[in-house]
Amino acid sequence: CTGNSCTHYSAPLHKGVTSKTHVTCPWHDAEFDLKTGLCVNGPGLDAIPVYAVRVKEGKVIASLPEELPEKVRPAMAKRDPKDKRVYAIVGAGAAAITAAETLRQEGFTGQILMFGKEPNPPYDRPVLSKNFQATIDKLLLRSRKFLQEADIEFLSSSLVTEVDSKERSIKLENGKTFKYDKVLIATGAEPRKLFVKNHALKNIHVLRTPQDAEHIAKYARKDCKVVVVGCSFIGMEAAASLA
Repeated sequence: CTGNSCTHYSAPLHKGVTSKTHVTCPWHDAEFDLKTGLCVNGPGLDAIPVYAVRVKEGKVIASLPEELPEKVRPAMAKRDPKDKRVYAIVGAGAAAITAAETLRQEGFTGQILMFGKEPNPPYDRPVLSKNFQATIDKLLLRSRKFLQEADIEFLSSSLVTEVDSKERSIKLENGKTFKYDKVLIATGAEPRKLFVKNHALKNIHVLRTPQDAEHIAKYARKDCKVVVVGCSFIGMEAAASLA
């Protein structure tokens, strides 16, 4: 017996696909283990609650608490100062924070360094094309307090310029260097800009960060015309949001 809400966007799991061991969300394919509640695949970070079930006199009885939480924070190992291993993660998006949390969930007690080019902790980037008015506090996947409690060292506004695999070192734009034992590159991508004359005019935008969304919202008025170059998911969602 489990909770019914996906921990990603609260989709009803009873409308998803259930096997003997897992349930898959009908919206974005987040997959949860029916015994542990842990998200084992897809975009969910938190686990779904699971409840004890027994059979008595031919009846299935589930033991439920008075208050039913929608999500459960998975247990994580704590940092052990005696463990000198360093796991570096270049990037601070959804993939990066999922990797960092997975390390802690699976018992890693060494140091975790997460380098982010932007000033903000990991946030839900796909929301930007759906809601140009979304503020960063509503977008955050994890807060700075959570990162501190999980012993994940987040280095914000830290642009990595070099990864030396032989020396196992990382160099930042400001000249600082860090040693590592293992490294994960999870930097994501950059928007493709137009290869045309005047592509850098003030009213031509790309969408990647909350600041980009804020600039687009500033120019988007009822009496203006908008041209969206690109008709994949981001382009279509942006057009729908501006309509």
